[in-house]
Amino acid sequence: MRKILTVLVILIGTVAQIFGDEADFTLGGTVVVQSHGDLVFGVYDKDGYEQMKPVKRICIKYDGSDAEKRSVPFLLQNIKPGQYVIACFQDENGNGKLDIGLFGPKEPWGVFNMKKKPIFGKPSYDDVVIKVSSNIKNLAFSVE
Repeated sequence: MRKILTVLVILIGTVAQIFGDEADFTLGGTVVVQSHGDLVFGVYDKDGYEQMKPVKRICIKYDGSDAEKRSVPFLLQNIKPGQYVIACFQDENGNGKLDIGLFGPKEPWGVFNMKKKPIFGKPSYDDVVIKVSSNIKNLAFSVE
């Protein structure tokens, strides 16, 4: 009976490994803010980055009332293994989208791994992409 139970447990584990989903990961860190307004994070794969359609989006409420708290923690959960760009903007007017003007975004924004903000447009995917194959807890960037 014990052998049958052991074989059954191994068999179930093997089947789950073959047919189950890949492990999901958590990305976390801090973003430094300059203003007030909720923080909207997007996780983009290559196709999504080109079209600005995230595979994951979260909003963190932030009213800016605590002037001392300019470093806001974030956690992005259930991220599949892959290559992604992590971006954030501060929704100053509360409409849920990044407002674009004649010369680019009107609201503060940032991208993890961005060395220098481009004059026009967004940074190149290849310049800011990160590989997610485990939990990452030390992402840090700012929105300006």
